[in-house]
Amino acid sequence: MRAKELIDEGFLGQVYHVNATWRFELFASPKIPLLWRNRKELAGFGVLGDVGPHMVDIVRWLLGDFAKVSAHFATVIAERKVIGSTEMARADADDVCGFVAQLKSGAQVSVQLSRVAYASNDQRFEFYGSEGMLIYESDPKAGTWISGRLRGAKAGDKTLSDLPIPERLRAGLDTNDLGSAVGKFLFAHLTRRFVDGIRSGQPVTPSFLEGLRSQAVLDALVQSGVEERWVRVGE
Repeated sequence: MRAKELIDEGFLGQVYHVNATWRFELFASPKIPLLWRNRKELAGFGVLGDVGPHMVDIVRWLLGDFAKVSAHFATVIAERKVIGSTEMARADADDVCGFVAQLKSGAQVSVQLSRVAYASNDQRFEFYGSEGMLIYESDPKAGTWISGRLRGAKAGDKTLSDLPIPERLRAGLDTNDLGSAVGKFLFAHLTRRFVDGIRSGQPVTPSFLEGLRSQAVLDALVQSGVEERWVRVGE
């Protein structure tokens, strides 16, 4: 939320490019048995479906719509043991996904997603523009999984500086309790806004429209991976 404010205030100037990663180890071990999330026919997606919508939505919220994408997928552990059996079965949902994109603003985006990265569960965004740069990261090992960490530098600065998060954005947030932070602070806040929007008849965000537009990006990414080419969103 603070990064959004700074970007809207012109901290970055014209945004040139974005690097983003989300890595975690959910299926890193080949000893984990075959689950529904490893089967494309049941899950639809692999890691792209796990965290891709969040990454796409964050980029869209901060910088605007996607114009075109180019993606590559890989299933690095192609067989897993069937639960309750010694047999092996095919696991075909993607374990890793890398893609590049161009936004309608002209900014370039590079994203790497992995659910087979040992000792990881971190999210990181780097934004570079004509007037400066911002880095947002969230990492449970660094104690920033709930609140996140924001650093930045303006043109001419030699080093990055920590950018404080205003207390008005933290009001009601318990950074010591993940369940409370997600349920009582995040989801309750978003649901309240959504319901208030329905009752008042006023536009509200996020809404189903954000979900639809993020899904259009995911569909284009899947098509790009299959056809091995750039795909325009909504093509």
